[in-house]
Amino acid sequence: MEDYIKQGARNHIHNLEGFDHMELTTLEEGRAVVKVKTETGFANTRNFIHGGALMALCDMTSSAAVYSYGKRNVTLQCNFNFEHGVAVDDNAEMTCEAIVVHNGRQTVVVETKVMDANGRICVRATFTQFIVQIMGPEDEIPMTPTQKAALDNAQ
Repeated sequence: MEDYIKQGARNHIHNLEGFDHMELTTLEEGRAVVKVKTETGFANTRNFIHGGALMALCDMTSSAAVYSYGKRNVTLQCNFNFEHGVAVDDNAEMTCEAIVVHNGRQTVVVETKVMDANGRICVRATFTQFIVQIMGPEDEIPMTPTQKAALDNAQ
């Protein structure tokens, strides 16, 4: 294999940065909206937001929309349509909106979309979330290890 092919393939394997700047701006029963800057840390080799970053953003936003019903959930299935690229711009932000369209006992279906800074829909996704627990006030609030460490350090 030619060296330029190997290097080009290696360049596709890189860190994604910027997830620590996401903000949940709206949370209503059955709906969540997250905004995040379209920073260079999310860039792919074509200088658009990496599809994997968009998928993760949609996944987290969909989970939040389902959790708004007090349902702890995991992704069972997802489908993505990438309609337009989201340009990298450190001064702009993209918006992800997730709306529950079926609120079942064991599964919940969520329609999610990502809009660029101009409001153009760039990604449409559908998620099926599996319900693992109905949360009550006595249950431990789910969090990542990083969130838990930050909470422990603050106390």
